Amino acid sequence: MDPDTGTTPVTTMACTAAESVDEVAPDAWNAVAAGASFFACHGWQRFLEERLTASIRYLLWHDGDGRLVAALPTYAGGPDVMPRPFTLTHVIQADTGVPSGFSVLGGSAYGYQNDGLLIRPDVPPRERAALARAMVGEFRSLARSLGADHTAFLCVPQAPLAELATAGYGHPSVGLMSTVATLELSFPTFDGYLGSLPARRRSEIRRERRIFRDSGLSWGPADVPGDFDEIADLIVATYQHHGYPPIDPAVIRGNLEAQARFFGEDTLVLVCRDEGRLVGAVSGFVHGTQWIVPWLGLDYEVAQKTALYFNLGYYLPIEHATRRGGTMIDFGVNALHAKVLRGMEIEPKWALVEPSADDEAGWSAAVRTHNRRGLEEFRTANGERPTALLSAKWSARAPR
Repeated sequence: MDPDTGTTPVTTMACTAAESVDEVAPDAWNAVAAGASFFACHGWQRFLEERLTASIRYLLWHDGDGRLVAALPTYAGGPDVMPRPFTLTHVIQADTGVPSGFSVLGGSAYGYQNDGLLIRPDVPPRERAALARAMVGEFRSLARSLGADHTAFLCVPQAPLAELATAGYGHPSVGLMSTVATLELSFPTFDGYLGSLPARRRSEIRRERRIFRDSGLSWGPADVPGDFDEIADLIVATYQHHGYPPIDPAVIRGNLEAQARFFGEDTLVLVCRDEGRLVGAVSGFVHGTQWIVPWLGLDYEVAQKTALYFNLGYYLPIEHATRRGGTMIDFGVNALHAKVLRGMEIEPKWALVEPSADDEAGWSAAVRTHNRRGLEEFRTANGERPTALLSAKWSARAPR
């Protein structure tokens, strides 16, 4: 123990491995993940493990007192066992050939946010930097021992991107993977949210809320699991409405059941009904004061007449979260133009890749091509204002 800092030097910390997050006490894991995103919590890791066929290993670091101070989930396998669309060949789409063999992913294999290296928030900065370098070294050693063709961290936000770079990981390839919309709830009421917006937008939102209120639709928490079949059918219909490939409602129901099983009271499912018939559902999670509401199902015939999309997708979750002391809502990856107009921020998520030396030049070219295309596709889909917000956050390490 360092008498000046009260911490154990990194050189004395031992790295061990576990094959399931259930081998780690939830309190110990959540202490390491404190301050990180929802996608780092113990419940999410259990939810994730059930859906994967990749080989899972948790690299864990304990101090001399046996306290868990750092953790790195890893997922190994070829394209046949990695979850689509997060195989590396689907992360970076380009004419140039890219690696497609055995990979080891760090941090997360699903989701669109990844905090990379999980280190207890109370570890002092100098110790944290040394520990991050040690974690990157152990991750590379694991990948070599497994015969990986390349390693990657997917869906990395801006701050963890910088930490990984400082730890020496990610050269030469950083590619834009996705963008999400988030809303900081710096106001205690829905009226406070409205007050943060321009007058014209406030008037529009009040009009949409009146239309919804006068429609006679009722809303509230779902009956869990009694509503799951109806919700699954509605989400499937919404996927089809937007042109996604067909999906079995049983898959969606299984996802909802897993949410309820692993998150319990922290599962968030709100529904709207028209004289008893389910016409809308939004599904997500609560973790502390963080909320995530990425899944929405709608009866579009009803939605066109009742402003259901904006109310169920945005306003009701904001109202619900402010009442419960929420500080942030993650609204997912789609319809970014509408979300920006309603006060949300655009957050880019990056893919960091370390290919073999033989693939390095080809992968770097593929990333540059991908980023150019990605920015133009984003502009076409979302317009100039969201594109300007994204461009302002474009990582200096991401080759154009």
